[in-house]
Amino acid sequence: MIKEAQLAATKEIFDSKGLDGLLELSGVASAPHLVGVMAAELELVKKWEQIVPGKLLPIDGTDRMFALAYVGKRIGIEGDSFIENLRLEDWSIESVAEFALAMNFERKTWEMLRRRRPEAEGTYWNRVNPYAGHLPVDELEEAARCLLKAGRAVVAASCVFSAHHANKTLNWTLVADVIDAASLASGKAETDLPVNAHFVWELCELMKYLQDDLSADHDRLVKLEYRFLPLARHHNFSPKTLHGELSRNPAFFAELIEAQFCTKAESQNKDRIPNPDKAAIAEAAYKLLDSWTGIPGSRPDGSIDASVLKTWINDARKFCIASDRIEICDVMLGEQLSCAPADPDGVWPCEAVRDILESVLTDEILRGFDVGVANQRGVVTKSMTEGGEQERELARKYFEHANKLKIAWPRTALALRRIAESYESQAKREDERVEGRD
Repeated sequence: MIKEAQLAATKEIFDSKGLDGLLELSGVASAPHLVGVMAAELELVKKWEQIVPGKLLPIDGTDRMFALAYVGKRIGIEGDSFIENLRLEDWSIESVAEFALAMNFERKTWEMLRRRRPEAEGTYWNRVNPYAGHLPVDELEEAARCLLKAGRAVVAASCVFSAHHANKTLNWTLVADVIDAASLASGKAETDLPVNAHFVWELCELMKYLQDDLSADHDRLVKLEYRFLPLARHHNFSPKTLHGELSRNPAFFAELIEAQFCTKAESQNKDRIPNPDKAAIAEAAYKLLDSWTGIPGSRPDGSIDASVLKTWINDARKFCIASDRIEICDVMLGEQLSCAPADPDGVWPCEAVRDILESVLTDEILRGFDVGVANQRGVVTKSMTEGGEQERELARKYFEHANKLKIAWPRTALALRRIAESYESQAKREDERVEGRD
């Protein structure tokens, strides 16, 4: 009933006011394309020259939506004959590109452009904003490559995601290429698609697709995850390839330290001007190290290979000595070691980590260990009348660990006692807070 009424109203307006009446209606309608569809379905405009190419431009004109809808519907009714009867070779490049936008997003359209007006291809790829979930994989790749060539990485990534969402088996390198380009383009204001939370979620899903491929290019994936981290910082994205690389490669750990922190001499230089180009790299380095909870030398059963850990620590420190960042390196190493598992007998941290804390004779590594333990507690909730019982329980736990280690691992025991004493102080403050409310 609604469609019949729309068709009747369209014909009535055309009969009384002609094409100008339809264009006037399209200019004020909430769905201007429907006017073009109805006009094409009713075959009201007998001469296509009255509509195309003249009404296709300008691209922000009120007549454009009417013309595009009219063309799309006539192609659907008449097929290729409608297209072949148009003198596209005599049209402007912009008009041909706009006409192609009304056609289906498929290889047949692209081949028509190359055959009849190849000069319009660039304009077409600069304007099209397609859904590509329906395309065969080979056509999807062609479209994505054309969009990348046109500098529209965000649109290319959205196309690839639509195919992924449609459960297509995608080429690994293609997905990597669009994520790589979209990550670089994401901060550019001139992009014609919004880089919003939903788009970043789409990229996260594509990254997971890459991560789950057992034949993945490991080195490429490491670089992709690192570049992608700043963009995905507010999303539930796990850079698990990078975590594995950190556990394996102490030089990479040292590189992240260098990306985040300046040398002592640089920090004391009052005339030093921060380099804004390095800010994103520093943010990515921070995000990565903050998300890493692994211990080098970890075995599948959760135990630690002491020899592997020792070698990794020694090499990481050598790299950071060379870059003049050994103090912050030790702090960060201490924080990482706080993620250690317990020994089978329940003593924490495990012996492999205790040996490192005993052999690296700096206060920084113990201080980092203390900070790491405190940070792992996370957000604490308690009732308004609850005092420091939680903190006293933690203090008891760390005093107990310290007492078991004080003979053979005195530095580790010292660190554990400091943690326990800190929780004792917090417990007293919590008790005083409750007492002050009485």
